[in-house]
Amino acid sequence: FSAIEGGTYDAVGVPASARGQHGIMAISILGGYGRNAVRSVRARANNSDSAIGINQSPHAEVAYSDVGGSTTEGALHSRCIWTLSTPYALVHDNYVHHCAQHSLDLDAYTTSSAAYSNVCEFNSKEGIFVEETASGNFVFNNTVRGNNGNGIALFANAVGPVQGNMIIRN
Repeated sequence: FSAIEGGTYDAVGVPASARGQHGIMAISILGGYGRNAVRSVRARANNSDSAIGINQSPHAEVAYSDVGGSTTEGALHSRCIWTLSTPYALVHDNYVHHCAQHSLDLDAYTTSSAAYSNVCEFNSKEGIFVEETASGNFVFNNTVRGNNGNGIALFANAVGPVQGNMIIRN
């Protein structure tokens, strides 16, 4: 069990030389037995995979957080919230905004997870993106508006089908 509760996590100013191949995320949870929570944070990161990344961490939660750029600085050059190979994730009650990539991204092998009651707006691509073998996920009661891409997109390319997801009352 682990939790990150409250505070500002800002990786925007990390020098480009320190970013490496995937960049520096504001918050990253990788692997383990899961049951991790990120709550009530302000997270920003530029030129990275995401501001908040949850990878191979079952039962993770991202909630009550403000993730993204700003109207004065513009969009972050990354995703806002990204789940990858994570079953049973809960992503809810977040303000997800001003990101240049997929804003709330349920990516490859994210299964049996739920994204609900989020506000996803002013993003350069999709508000919510469900992709590459993401299956059995429940996306409901989200507000997606003012995004340059689709509000909600389902996408399959090289990894495999996106199936069995429920997209309801957004």
